[in-house]
Amino acid sequence: MKKIVKSYIYRISNREVTDDEELIYSGILDSFNVLELIDYIEEYFNIQFKLEELKEISNFSSVNAICSILNKKINSRSKNE
Repeated sequence: MKKIVKSYIYRISNREVTDDEELIYSGILDSFNVLELIDYIEEYFNIQFKLEELKEISNFSSVNAICSILNKKINSRSKNE
């Protein structure tokens, strides 16, 4: 999962990042890049973020944060199936 997220971040920012590196406030990703990333994640993993999750910018502040919310979404989906 981290590899997929990091690979896409590299694709849109042309920069390799570490798991805990700040993505937004450091300028690695701008607001448009974040939207692209969210769209990619939703499509790739077949999930949808709730509005409340999207409003919480810390959910997308690092690779670890993204993978954390992604794991929760996938686990939640698995329990509901």
